Amino acid sequence: KAKLISMKDHYIVCGLGRVGSQVARELASEGQPFVAIDRDEDRVKEAVALGYAAFVGDSTKETDLHKAKIEKAKGIVAALGDDSSNLFVTLTARQINPDLYIVSRANREENVQRIVRAGADKVGMPNQIGGFHMATMLMRPHVIDLLDTLSTNKSSDLQVIEIPIPKNSGASGHRLENVLKHAEGVSVLALNSSNGVSQVHPTGREVLYAGDSLVVMGTRNQLHSLQKIV
Repeated sequence: KAKLISMKDHYIVCGLGRVGSQVARELASEGQPFVAIDRDEDRVKEAVALGYAAFVGDSTKETDLHKAKIEKAKGIVAALGDDSSNLFVTLTARQINPDLYIVSRANREENVQRIVRAGADKVGMPNQIGGFHMATMLMRPHVIDLLDTLSTNKSSDLQVIEIPIPKNSGASGHRLENVLKHAEGVSVLALNSSNGVSQVHPTGREVLYAGDSLVVMGTRNQLHSLQKIV
């Protein structure tokens, strides 16, 4: 209860099944604050035993979303077992907190656009993601080894992160190549513009603006230098 009272700028995980519990593990490994909600008391007990903030509740109910401090949250993951429930969570969450970043699970292809229209920023299909990952393991195993190392090896000094360009940023209005001069060694994998357009492997001549974000790879020190500039 004390954890819930003080929570802000956190994530909410709706459902602690196979997908939701994996999301919770990833958030915990990254040191991100979050609270999980599940109807199953045993699942919640397991989560609490792992040190997570979690409670027994129904994510489709507005009262329980408020209990999870949704109005102060940064993002929410709707990871329930059926698409109709995830649709309802998405719709309710968007109405309560218009600024919330919403990621939802979908099991059926035909429901993806429905959930997007309800307010989800991203929709993931676990079977599709798992199948793509396994096919890549089969065809390009060394690529997957690198990606898995970057995402799961906490001792590796090489990282891939996303750096948003905030308002009043010193980088805003400047060309990307000029900004990178002060962060030698950083590789820019993509530039995500505020208008929703993504450019993979930008040339460097692009002008950065507030609301854009950079997907970059480098060592911790290199990325820290770039973050300080931005």
